[in-house]
Formats: sequence, C-alpha cells, structure tokens
Amino acid sequence: MKVQSPEPNRASSYETTIKGTFAEIARGRRIIGLIDNGNFEGKIPRNQWDWIQASLASVALEVLRENPGPPPSCTDAGWFQGNTKLIACDTERSALLYKWAIAKIGEVYPGARLEVVDIRDIPSRPWATAWLPETPSESEEILEMLNTMNPELPIEGWKVIKADKFDREMMMVIFQINRSSIEHLTRCDGLLNYRFNKIRMKFYKTAHDALSNLEAFAAAVDLPTDELDELETNKSHLNEDLSFLSDCLEILD
Repeated sequence: MKVQSPEPNRASSYETTIKGTFAEIARGRRIIGLIDNGNFEGKIPRNQWDWIQASLASVALEVLRENPGPPPSCTDAGWFQGNTKLIACDTERSALLYKWAIAKIGEVYPGARLEVVDIRDIPSRPWATAWLPETPSESEEILEMLNTMNPELPIEGWKVIKADKFDREMMMVIFQINRSSIEHLTRCDGLLNYRFNKIRMKFYKTAHDALSNLEAFAAAVDLPTDELDELETNKSHLNEDLSFLSDCLEILD
C-alpha cells in the first residue's frame, strides 16, 4: 500500500488548515474523549456519530434546566486514532454538562455504552512519527527498510498509517507500533538506521504522553473521510449546534 499523500497544489494549505484547526481548538481547552465501552477498543462507529449528535441535541434543554448556569461551549476536535471522538471544552462546566448529556442519551445504537473520559484515560495504541525520504513510498517497503536496517527492532504488527506532511522531498510518516518496541526505542533514544543515514523516531505510549506537544498529538488525530470532503459543511453544523444551545439558554431566561 502506498503511503497516502495530499493532492498536489492544495496539499500544504489543506493539511495546514486541518492540523492548524486542531491546534487552535485544543490549545488552552479541556479535552475529553467519548468512547463506547460496548466495544473492546472503545471504538465509536463513525457512521453513528450523526445519531449521537442528534441525541445530544434532544436532551440539551433538559440538561440545562436541571443545571442552570452558563451554557456549554464545546467543539468537535476530531477522532483520536480513528476510535475516540475528541471534544474540546472551554470550561470545566462545559465538560461536565457534556458528560451529563451523554449519560442521559443511553443506548443510541444497538450495544452502545457511551462514556466521557478524561484525556488521560483515552484508550490508545502506541504510535510514532519520523521524517523519512519520500522514497520508498510503499508502506511495505518502508517497514522492510526499517526491519532490514534495524534487525534488533521488533516491528511485528507495525503499520504505516499515513504521511502527514511533505517538505523538501521528505515526509512525516505516522506509524502504529507495538509495545515491545518501546523499550528498544527508549534505549536508542529513537535513533534508527534508514537507508544510508540516521532518522529520529519520536514515539508515544499513550495520548497523555503526547499532550505536551500538540503537533505530536495532532499526528494521531484525524477527521473521517466524509468530513474531509465536507469540512465546511461540518463547520456549519457545529455552529448550528452551538447556536441551538444558546437559544436554549434564552428560553430558560
């Protein structure tokens, strides 16, 4: 499989917009995660997200009536490792209101056991990032190169997730790695052989490990394909949701 790269011409601005948006949303805000305990990975099916949003809207007024005060200010911050929906909250109260609303909506889809968790408790798989030459660009060849040049590195189960940025014939590659390789990467401080040079691989065991570096955290965050294709549409929907909550507050007043 060839590493996914942005389309020419629009790539730089598009990627920057998405990652920049995540950094802007996350910085200075309380980040919470929405998981499904009915799934062993905590994964929320992306095709159910619209139903979850609709259910949240249906209980918004009830939550605000039971907990009078400032309205919540929450923003969709994307998907962490494709499984967990991230929500950025401006205040602690906003996070609490969101949590209470999730508790009210119950089983939105068959088997759903939705729960809001602190970012420290988000289920995660270890991941790593590294700047690599643009060639080879096939996932299998990249992993073969790493394995051949670093035979002591246990890469069983590693996957190349995507190439996130491109600069001067180099690409930022995001890997899903296994826990057994963490010890080796720690021992060598992430310094690995690659082709006829050295590369530095940054690795993260948990979401919490990457919180001090928004760029590193953003590498594990993405938007669903349909959201990428309809970014402006989703922004509009988000604004409508926030407007709805504001209207609810006016009703209460």
